[in-house]
Amino acid sequence: MSNIGPASTSGVAGPRSSEARDTETERSSAASLLRLIWGIHISRCVYVVAELGIADLLADGAVSTGQLAQRTGSDEPSLYRVLRLLAALDVFQEHDGGSFSLTAIGERLRSDATPGMRSWATTVLEALGGIQVLAGDFFEQVPRGADCYVLANVLHDWDNARSVQILRNCRRSMARGGRVLIVERLIPEDGTDPVPTLLSDINMLILTGGKERSNAHYGELIHAAGLKLGTIQPVAFPYGVIEGLTA
Repeated sequence: MSNIGPASTSGVAGPRSSEARDTETERSSAASLLRLIWGIHISRCVYVVAELGIADLLADGAVSTGQLAQRTGSDEPSLYRVLRLLAALDVFQEHDGGSFSLTAIGERLRSDATPGMRSWATTVLEALGGIQVLAGDFFEQVPRGADCYVLANVLHDWDNARSVQILRNCRRSMARGGRVLIVERLIPEDGTDPVPTLLSDINMLILTGGKERSNAHYGELIHAAGLKLGTIQPVAFPYGVIEGLTA
């Protein structure tokens, strides 16, 4: 009688090898990094649907791509491809027949959403009835006599000294009782998720030499410019509006 040895494992699925797991991890991490690299396309697609007002058109439920294209004057196949990507990112939900509806994320793009993100997803490119565009150098001087100067995504481009210089020029030029409104991403001081602002901070470090700041940091800049800190109003996360008043 022959000895009975261990049964052959040939053809039997066993635990994945360490090498296989490592390969899967490498592929997954590469895919995640690629998604970050291609993030600019995601942001541009969000911009397109925000500019077209797609979320408002879906407020009452699913609408076909054809109807959306007709109502927005856009190319139907192109619009579908944009919506399909955003549906894969959970901004919209795609249904049979090429129709789309809103998700909880997409709801934030409605013009009446609270809190809403549409205004931050779009860029105003047209000069409206009463807006005058003036060329100049805000390190030298800003237009004189205004009641309010709005610096939106401006100061984070610059270091502290240059930021104070801009604010000081606003103070010198503003009308009596005027104010400056600083609209920026804020590094949270209350335990809120800091990652969105800290990512932008790295962007500023690389591209402009500027930085993102907290409420306290902007307060220091305001005081250094000879202004008085007013109200601090949170708006769509992670943005806030910091008010500087004539001292």
